[in-house]
Amino acid sequence: MRSHNPRLATVYALCASFFFALGSLFVKTLSHELSLGVMVFFRFVFSLLFFSAVLPFRMDAMQGMKTKAIPLLLLRTFSGVASMFCLYYAIQYLPLSEALILSFTRPLFIPILVYFWFKKPWTSMTLIGLLIGFIGVALVIKPTTLHFSIPMLVGLGGGLFGAVVLTTIRRLTRTEPADRIVFYFFLLAIPITFFPMITAWTTPTLKEFGILLLIGLFSMVYQMLLARAYRHAKAVQVSSLLYFSVVFGMLFDFFLADQTIDMLSLLGVACIIGGSFFLMKEQASKA
Repeated sequence: MRSHNPRLATVYALCASFFFALGSLFVKTLSHELSLGVMVFFRFVFSLLFFSAVLPFRMDAMQGMKTKAIPLLLLRTFSGVASMFCLYYAIQYLPLSEALILSFTRPLFIPILVYFWFKKPWTSMTLIGLLIGFIGVALVIKPTTLHFSIPMLVGLGGGLFGAVVLTTIRRLTRTEPADRIVFYFFLLAIPITFFPMITAWTTPTLKEFGILLLIGLFSMVYQMLLARAYRHAKAVQVSSLLYFSVVFGMLFDFFLADQTIDMLSLLGVACIIGGSFFLMKEQASKA
């Protein structure tokens, strides 16, 4: 199911990063108008509708609907939904770039997950990468100052769930076509997010429905581009390029929200990215 093409993977990953940041920006515009449950539910509904519209043209790529990977697809869906709720909550209360960098702490959690799931000990290189990365996390969330907040912890939780997503997607691409992974993610997420939606229902206006449509479209495009990127390159290459979402988020903050990040947070961002690269290269050397 994989074909090695780093250049194509780079294009897919960079485009995925842009659409992820753009969708997050639109989420921020609605975050004080609609509940998280409503936004997440309609993101999946509209994403599935858009995907269904192109489904007749993608059946060859999907190689049919039948799959034997339902347990992994469910794990990918539950962890993806949890990560999304965490991200949306963080976006509501934090600058977009800060919410995104906390979400992109995913590589820092992968060695921890591997240790507890497979009992694989850490090397000294892994420990160094984790130390650098979590120093960066501390600089961003500032736990000893009044700037520290619950939304930052929730955003960090999104990174933990995101690590489960990345690990599961990489495993799924061994047997599942990219479009099939995306289709089942949208399909399975709708019933999972239905109850949170009805318990916190707020009726969207016509304009808000339009923005929800765009969020759903950007989500579909992001998921399809991400799955394709993982088909053409190793996880370390794709994951490193996804950090451009944070760069796009900073640009949106600066030009559209007139917000800047303090120097400690910028240093923290650099440490998180540096530690993550360190860990991803360490993982790649063992692959």
